[in-house]
Amino acid sequence: ITNGSQQALDLIGKLFIDADSCVMTSEPTYLGALQAWNVYQACYVTVPQDEDGILVDQIPAILARTKKPRLLYVLPNFHNPAGTTIPLERRLRLVEIAREHDLVLIEDDPYGELRYEGEEITHFYRLAPERTIYLSTFSKTLAPGFRIGWVTAPKAIIQKFVQAKQGSD
Repeated sequence: ITNGSQQALDLIGKLFIDADSCVMTSEPTYLGALQAWNVYQACYVTVPQDEDGILVDQIPAILARTKKPRLLYVLPNFHNPAGTTIPLERRLRLVEIAREHDLVLIEDDPYGELRYEGEEITHFYRLAPERTIYLSTFSKTLAPGFRIGWVTAPKAIIQKFVQAKQGSD
């Protein structure tokens, strides 16, 4: 349990990011994540988007010519600020790429529960539970001032989150 998703983003910075770390993300991406990680001197590798979200088929070529990122940050449902939702086919391909390149997926999903039509698309934490850190919050669905979020991740990562959070709280 975190103080909103924003605290979870900060904890990711504490645990995974330093001056030698790069984060891969879509262009554009959520400003709050960048603000949380800039404190830890993150560098960024960006991937363009279209109306269906991050262009996953461009990732291998980008990885071949840039400093290898440790993390791949995605907002799969109702992306902020782009508004896109990644379809299942792209999610499956992204999981393949993450496994092939040993990337940890950060699935930031504050808006997923706001789907009013269409079928829910399988989450990354269901497709690749061994390498996904899933974040969500009640501040978008229950009440904006209700700063309660949560993290779902592999047990070893959750243990690190607990230790880092104890230092914050």
